[in-house]
Amino acid sequence: AALSDLADLDLLRDIEEVIGWVQKSLVDEEDAVVHFALTTLRHLVSTDELEFDLVVRVLEKRLEIDFADIDSVVGLSPLSLEALAILLGEGGVEDVDSDEEDGEDEGNQGPDVTPQTVKAIDLLVQLASRSDFGGGDELSNSRIQRNVFASLARYTPQILGLDAESIRSWDGVSNPDEEFADVIERYSSLKAILSNGLTSATSLSAHCESSASIDGDMAEIS
Repeated sequence: AALSDLADLDLLRDIEEVIGWVQKSLVDEEDAVVHFALTTLRHLVSTDELEFDLVVRVLEKRLEIDFADIDSVVGLSPLSLEALAILLGEGGVEDVDSDEEDGEDEGNQGPDVTPQTVKAIDLLVQLASRSDFGGGDELSNSRIQRNVFASLARYTPQILGLDAESIRSWDGVSNPDEEFADVIERYSSLKAILSNGLTSATSLSAHCESSASIDGDMAEIS
């Protein structure tokens, strides 16, 4: 937990030593240790100490999961999945030098989304469509959902695979043209996810208020 806090504050200097500890912690028997290892990795990616794509490849190997196989991911413990879900929001685009950036501005195209970011977003979209994540209770499932929605919200429409012109060209009823089918499918999925997210947020808030009320009643009794 302390190491995770140091990474969050960008106070770690010898990253190589830290990575060795994190990789060992990812396969620890204690769920809490795995949780904090994932949280540390998220902070290191956020502070540009590690590349997101590299971290994803390490996670797939160490956790023995496949981001393209949602069943392998939801097999993680609720605590680990909760930390993984928020880490998935740290992806981005390929790094480009100034000359390439100027050329992209002239061609009106931005840098490409990194391959592992594409995998992470596809996984997030699938996770956001679920309400049950295996061994967790209602509250832990709600926390996982909250982190999934938060991670999706970190990405721009372009990175999420949305195109405004394609969406405006669709009448919302008929089958879209083949060239726009993927964009429309992603748009429809995210629209449903947004609705579910609002419902989930309301449910989690109500659960927290209920827990606080129970705690207050117990305090009065004691």
